[in-house]
Amino acid sequence: MGELLRNILQESPFLLIKIPIIILLLLYISYTFIVMRQTSIMSKIVEIDVSQTVQLLSLIHFLTSLFLLVYALIFL
Repeated sequence: MGELLRNILQESPFLLIKIPIIILLLLYISYTFIVMRQTSIMSKIVEIDVSQTVQLLSLIHFLTSLFLLVYALIFL
């Protein structure tokens, strides 16, 4: 196992940076999904004029995090 890891790191040391970044981005996407769900639930309970704006912002936040993950997968 140690030999395999050493060979991978010699050929591509950038994996030490790429893999944790991808894992952290996946955690961040799960966080943004939870925020999006919470804002939609909140909007159903509390009806005010800005609730649609808050929902839109949470959706934009979620889509931006998805875009960031795709960008990291392609370019890292």
